[in-house]
Amino acid sequence: MDAIRVLIVDDDEHFAASLEAALTTDRRVDVVESVRDGAEAVERCAEMQPDVVAMDIHMPAMDGLEATRRIREQKLSAAVILISGSMFDDARDVAYEAGADGYLTKAQCARELLPAILEAAESGGRSG
Repeated sequence: MDAIRVLIVDDDEHFAASLEAALTTDRRVDVVESVRDGAEAVERCAEMQPDVVAMDIHMPAMDGLEATRRIREQKLSAAVILISGSMFDDARDVAYEAGADGYLTKAQCARELLPAILEAAESGGRSG
């Protein structure tokens, strides 16, 4: 089985690096790149065709919600997991309304990101 190709998107370089470090310990996952904003995420997603995009909601320039909408508009096959520092229920609702396949708070990432990636990769993205 090929490793699940993951694109990490977060403007916080340290948080992105911690996600990458945690994911690279599992041979089922291959972090293909880490980028800092939504516009770059849409561009790299189209070019690289990752299986899963793990993306922060709150970023300058283009946030994760708009980037998710654009990924869906382009019918890219990547599953999208949106990540937020917010613990409010409406953040989860807004993430799913934008087309996300999953939602986690940053506090949940340490224990739940890998299972969320495995599940999202198995079920595939919402394109088509």
